[in-house]
Amino acid sequence: MKTVYFTSGGRKWRALVEKLCTSFKKMNGVDLQVISDEQCEAFGLMKRKYWIKCFLWKMVGKDVERVVWLDCDIDPVAPIKHLSEEPFAAVLDIEQTAAKNRANHSRYGEIRNYFNVGYFSATRSSIGLFEKVIREYNNPNNRGCDEQTWISYHANDFICEILDRKYNWLVGAGWPIIGDEIHFHYAGLERKGDLHPEIFKKPFRIEREDYIITESYLWTRKGYSCMDVWSKERIVGTVLAQLPATSIKLAGVDCVVRVYQIAAMRLEE
Repeated sequence: MKTVYFTSGGRKWRALVEKLCTSFKKMNGVDLQVISDEQCEAFGLMKRKYWIKCFLWKMVGKDVERVVWLDCDIDPVAPIKHLSEEPFAAVLDIEQTAAKNRANHSRYGEIRNYFNVGYFSATRSSIGLFEKVIREYNNPNNRGCDEQTWISYHANDFICEILDRKYNWLVGAGWPIIGDEIHFHYAGLERKGDLHPEIFKKPFRIEREDYIITESYLWTRKGYSCMDVWSKERIVGTVLAQLPATSIKLAGVDCVVRVYQIAAMRLEE
């Protein structure tokens, strides 16, 4: 089944997009198609460019049987092991987000499965789903809901596969680390000004049963700006606050001190 993989980020997130494309090619051996600002604007997406994921079928030929989307704030850490044959496949969003957006959408209808569409795959039989979502975009009376909500709503009428969360592991959701994660998704951090291209440098990884800390986490620590100059004391304090020494499993480093020294070295480059 011929598949095309897409992402977008425009000029604002160019560095993130470049990191994503490099990592994705390394993991999967195929290129991501990067949708430009100009392509977004050609579809009338001047201010709401994140809706471009709904227009993918308008950018491929008839020989393409599946499209796959990745947000530019995703960090691929393993190859994609499964591509669904169903019309639409994605990971369910966290309950807090789902409940809020279901309530906001309730005047239009019930949403059965609320998906996070930072990563999804869709086969050609999903074209009708996305045509419905595009009509919602063009309806000025429906501006109160985002594209993810409308995709989830119209997915009610299609056979969908609920993917394992490893395909779209949401950083900050509190999900346990299993060890087979494929994509870490730093969803929403760009809106807080905390996302920085340096998050995709990972000279180390520290794990415990219920969380993961990488250099990515140090850049995106809640309450701090990624533009701050982090002292070694702040870095090691952050690590120790999250991971008591008795629960740390180290990969590629031999102690916590070494971890924060590596991080400090990276931050000072």
